Amino acid sequence: MLSIGEDILKCDMAETYHLYIVDWYDPPFPVSYLADLAQGLSEDSRIKRKIINKKLTLAESLQAIMIDKLSILIWQKTKDGAKGRNIPESIYRKLEGLEKKPKDELQSFRTEEEFMEWYNSKMR
Repeated sequence: MLSIGEDILKCDMAETYHLYIVDWYDPPFPVSYLADLAQGLSEDSRIKRKIINKKLTLAESLQAIMIDKLSILIWQKTKDGAKGRNIPESIYRKLEGLEKKPKDELQSFRTEEEFMEWYNSKMR
C-alpha cells in the first residue's frame, strides 16, 4: 500500500484510527500492527479505491446509479424516449471516467483498399 500511495494511506489512517504517522520508517507502533490496521481499512478508503481503480465510494456510486435510472424512467415518458432518441448521459459513467469514445473516433472499412486510402491520407 505504501508503494501505491503513501500520503493517501496516511490520510486514511488519520481519518479512521486518529493515528498520525509522520515517518513510516520510524513508526510509533510495530510495522506488523500498522499493516493490520491498513488491511482493516474500509472498502471505501482512499487507498483501497486507488488499488481497485475506483473514483467513487460505494454510496456515491449507488447515488449516481439511482440518478441514472431515474433519468431513464423520466426520459422514457417523453417524445424522445418513445422514439429512442437523445438518451440521457450516465452520471455514474462520467464520474467514474467510463465514458465511451465518440462515434467519430471510431473508424471501419469495407475493403483493404478503403483502409489503405484512409491510412495514406492520415500519413501525409
